[in-house]
Amino acid sequence: MKTWRRWLTLSLAMVMTLALMAPCARAAGDEKWWESTDISVWLNLADGHVQDADASFKLRKWSTETSWDKWNGTEPVWDTRRETYTRNTELQEVTGPCVRLPLGAEIEAHPKLLGSIRAYSDPDGDGIYDERLFRIKETPAGSNSGTPDTFEVLPVDTASPLTDKASAIERPRDYYLPFLSIHNGIDNLAGSGLGGCVKLTSDYLTKLFGPNTLVMVGLSLESGQQGSFWYLLTGEKADPAHLEKRNTTVTKGGYVASKWAVESVNQAYDNGLMPDFYTGTVRTAADADLTRDISRAQFAAVTVKLYEAMSGQKAPTAASGPFTDTSDPVINQAFALGFVTGMSDTIFAPSSPVTREQAALMLSRVYTKLGGEVPKVSATTFADDAAIHGWARDAVAFMSGKGIVNGMGENRFEPASGAAIQQALVIALRMFQNLK
Repeated sequence: MKTWRRWLTLSLAMVMTLALMAPCARAAGDEKWWESTDISVWLNLADGHVQDADASFKLRKWSTETSWDKWNGTEPVWDTRRETYTRNTELQEVTGPCVRLPLGAEIEAHPKLLGSIRAYSDPDGDGIYDERLFRIKETPAGSNSGTPDTFEVLPVDTASPLTDKASAIERPRDYYLPFLSIHNGIDNLAGSGLGGCVKLTSDYLTKLFGPNTLVMVGLSLESGQQGSFWYLLTGEKADPAHLEKRNTTVTKGGYVASKWAVESVNQAYDNGLMPDFYTGTVRTAADADLTRDISRAQFAAVTVKLYEAMSGQKAPTAASGPFTDTSDPVINQAFALGFVTGMSDTIFAPSSPVTREQAALMLSRVYTKLGGEVPKVSATTFADDAAIHGWARDAVAFMSGKGIVNGMGENRFEPASGAAIQQALVIALRMFQNLK
């Protein structure tokens, strides 16, 4: 499988050159693409896809002119600016490598790697690719709210000139752009805020822009370097033999999960059950991995989200907690609500993996906090019942009896084993759906 591609250094200012992805080593069967040390983008086309190493395109772009609603003497007031877009009559010819994308193709990338997208369409086949213009309608909360703005793609034959309907200072804004920012998640464009992993599908892009469209996907790196990938949407169906399959894919919220868990993870996201598993101000590929073991701190955050979703109210804030090894406010919330306890009176061990019996106990505490009752039992039905601690036995029996937490095969519960983040979200969703 030679489907990894590595970014080649290129400045976007070099407008006469197109950047492409070059092959990068990948271990056979290794589905954890985020572990690569390369700045990489996954393309699910096998060696049968078409790469034109010396493509040539004629582009007809929009030109912009800035005006201001207000002036301070001889100086314009910057936030009152409006842009006016006019279609150029001159053509710009670009040459370089390009990948032809049939329907069924998928592009996936590390967190914050893909920054923007531009499109140039040639619906009449005359060889001239017209730059597409987007009308952006900002969310009422503003462009920094983290909620993707709404947008529409203007038709190729849209008459010019076009002037922004709201200045930069007016909220919510209504304006035009020749590109879209890329939000995290699946086909999520016109976004804002910190970005997670991104998945773009050729089916979505073709529906958005039409076939015979040249798409430029821009890169935005922490180092400040920039570049771009170029793709030509053919609108043709791909040969199934050329579409490779993986065990993981991008979820809502910009994470990566196993294919079997994606639907449940997306439902957990939609129902407000998913905490932010990214840490710090820089979103890394490792943070995006929902197949890694969930920590005690992360599971505590899941219990708070689950409580809020099932109760319909925000969890009260907690000013402090008894633990000396963490000041995480969410852990303090979970402790104050009675969902978690420490490994001792002062140690919580936030980075330690949560065990399956600990998880069952935390979930049962959420249930009882909501008014439910967990019956007392003398034993569970699992073959390894003797390995289950007494403090967890009631919770394990109840949660497994309700189908919230399942066994691990051969009628074993394996209480000391850990769980992946995606598994924790699946059981949280089951509890939300079945015990609400």
